[in-house]
Amino acid sequence: MQRPKKLKSNDATENANQREAGLAEVLALLEASRAHQSDEVLMGLMRGLGTLLEADTTFITRGLDSPTTRARGIAAWKDGKPKATWEYDLAGNPCQLTYSGKPTFIPCDVERLFAKKRGTGYESYIGVPLLDEAGEVIGHIAVYSSKPRDPQDYSEAFLRLCAFRAEAELRRLLVEDALKDEVTRLKDQASQRDEAILTVAHDLRAPLAAVDFYLYGVALEKLPRPIVNAVESARGGVRELLKMSNEYLELYRHTAADPIAEDTAVDVNALMRVAAKEAALLAASGEVTVRFTPLDEGYSIAGDEKQLRRAMANLLSNACKFAPVGSEVEIWAEIAAHKVTINVFDAGPPIPDDEIALLFDGFLKIAQADGEKIGGLGLPIAKAIVDRHHGEIGVVNLEKGVKFHITLPLHQTSDQEKLAR
Repeated sequence: MQRPKKLKSNDATENANQREAGLAEVLALLEASRAHQSDEVLMGLMRGLGTLLEADTTFITRGLDSPTTRARGIAAWKDGKPKATWEYDLAGNPCQLTYSGKPTFIPCDVERLFAKKRGTGYESYIGVPLLDEAGEVIGHIAVYSSKPRDPQDYSEAFLRLCAFRAEAELRRLLVEDALKDEVTRLKDQASQRDEAILTVAHDLRAPLAAVDFYLYGVALEKLPRPIVNAVESARGGVRELLKMSNEYLELYRHTAADPIAEDTAVDVNALMRVAAKEAALLAASGEVTVRFTPLDEGYSIAGDEKQLRRAMANLLSNACKFAPVGSEVEIWAEIAAHKVTINVFDAGPPIPDDEIALLFDGFLKIAQADGEKIGGLGLPIAKAIVDRHHGEIGVVNLEKGVKFHITLPLHQTSDQEKLAR
């Protein structure tokens, strides 16, 4: 290896000022970014190092395989301007030495010693590895210059200090990438699950309907009572499966469809009145009454009346199912901030707080305090409908009961004038 060449400078004062400015930029960046995480931190760090160390190119990479043979530059400053990300092989490159896990300082002759650098004009190279929590090399920070360096100067030591900040950012980026990959995997998994269930639900409808029709015919025959009971029990199971298949298909239609256009006004009082009237029959069978309290003034929401009635019916039927005998199921609405909140209350047992979110998942069932299982697709379908109407659905445990609520934006017509008064 040749001896370092003597540095030349046309204007020592100007170079000193530039180095001072670069040092100030790096220190300011490190100080300001201690509590922040941003993709701009790495680029700012490279720019400041390039100025401070009088470098032609400074960059940070991440390894792409293990053991590392390829790397990707994720932030680079070259010839006074940023450089786009790129990938490259480490063979025949001084960066390969740094991926061994130790800092590398080549003060001169880089262009002559490494085939990949011939024609670049680079004389010196400094590289510092970046490690993960386990001490494995995940990337490196590199500085190339067309000038040789004194092995005794501060460049390597200062680069090591900057590497600590670069290391933290690279770790963050790798964690974010891992989280994105996991989210994508879970979405793909959920999509595959939904497609499988949808296919089964769709393909089961025709044979289930045929079996139901056949069992209906058998039940008409004069048969011994035990056989009739068995046929009726089997038919009940078939019809339950058929209902579930239809509900899964309905849930899929709502979740896969576009949001509802906000061009049709649905009267809030009328919506609640009809839903309460329809629920009254179900409530009566369980010795429960439904009490509807209308708004003082007429307000409307935008959407599909049939779908909104379906959502309300699902909430009310769920409330009637768990309301104690002799109690009331209440339905009323409140207006605030250009939105309407429709509430459905029953005096049934509370839902465990950590299981409330599971109510709206069509594939899970949770246990009430009394051991009763809550499940089915009524609430997931209601949520899908509310989501399509740009609204929110939720549930809270009260002191003596459970309250479901749906919040939807008011129709943008005369309702705004009422709220403005």
